[in-house]
Amino acid sequence: MTDFRNIILFDLDASGHHPSYLMHLASYHLTQDQPFRLVAIVSPAFFEKYPNIIEQFGLPNNKVIWQSISHEEWQNWQNQPSALKKTFYEWALFCKYASAFEAIHGILMYIDHLQPAILTQQKAPCTFSGILFRPTLQYYQPDSLKERINYIRKNITLRLLLGKKQLVQLFSLDPFAAEYIQQNWNIPKVTALPDPVEVFPPSDIALPTFKQSLGIAANKKIFLIFGFLDSRKGIGQMMDAIEALPDSLADKGSLLIVGNWEATERKLFDEKRKALGIKPKMQIVLVDRFIYDEEINIFFAVSDYIIALYQKHIGMSGVMVRAALAQKPIITYQFGLMGQMVQAHELGISLDIHNKKDLQEKIQFLLETKQSIGDTAKMQAFAQINTDKNYAKTLLKKVYNLVG
Repeated sequence: MTDFRNIILFDLDASGHHPSYLMHLASYHLTQDQPFRLVAIVSPAFFEKYPNIIEQFGLPNNKVIWQSISHEEWQNWQNQPSALKKTFYEWALFCKYASAFEAIHGILMYIDHLQPAILTQQKAPCTFSGILFRPTLQYYQPDSLKERINYIRKNITLRLLLGKKQLVQLFSLDPFAAEYIQQNWNIPKVTALPDPVEVFPPSDIALPTFKQSLGIAANKKIFLIFGFLDSRKGIGQMMDAIEALPDSLADKGSLLIVGNWEATERKLFDEKRKALGIKPKMQIVLVDRFIYDEEINIFFAVSDYIIALYQKHIGMSGVMVRAALAQKPIITYQFGLMGQMVQAHELGISLDIHNKKDLQEKIQFLLETKQSIGDTAKMQAFAQINTDKNYAKTLLKKVYNLVG
């Protein structure tokens, strides 16, 4: 049997994108002839939620191992008295398991919150790299003194992190930030990382049939809000915008909201919807359940516009990539990376986050217009960059070369 050297993948979060980010790396690694074993250190929650991933990309191949931290460690991590102490404990767990597996390298799947621990706590037992999700180097406009101080603190912390010799590579989901650091800070160990979206075959269901199954008339334009439905998704702002539309115009559209809800947000939505129900406004359709990856494409394909009104969201979004893949315009704010991407790649419409009427005016325009929005060729090119294979190849090829 090959005597593999161990590379740690470390991620205790089993929600959102985290499982798929690990899965794509495991899938790619199994296709490569490399003398390394990937050891994914995850939480007990990952084992409970994703036994299919562990079964499909684990033993008996021995090139990928899934290792849970103990239930006691999991409870301790969750019950730390502050966010800072939680990151310190998480870093200690990384160091413990990297030592236990005699790792030659560790990949921190979400390094943003771990930066203070890396800079102030124990030295890692091996070199490491990490994925940075939300740098604030550009196109971030603080609205208060507190935000300004936080902005300065984050950028100083990032620069100190990049000065650590044990950090041999930083992967940034913001390509503009990677370029900025290379050019302005003269630090080469930063690589732009694609945001992975797995492409599935088109659904066998015809779009008109699927639209009819949702109870939406063929002539209505669909505005889609997709994902885990919490306060940052901008559902309240969208409801306010459609409330202000003339009845005759609102009747031309349908708001399709798809995904699981955060409990508080669902209560607020139900209250607002009840108030709106007095008038014959825009149709609202809910698909209130978890959507499996294989199902996602058809919801984007049947929609006309994708709504992503994330509140002061700094980083990237898989919804943006899925919108581009379906060649559907996305509606988002002129803020952070998403606003920059929309403008740079002509992916849709960006709104003034400080102008509450801007959303209503754009929705009204979209209901009335027959012209196409965005550049479909650029959408396709953007989607082709951000695939699961490009993500895994970019990250692991770099790591293979660094530790080989």
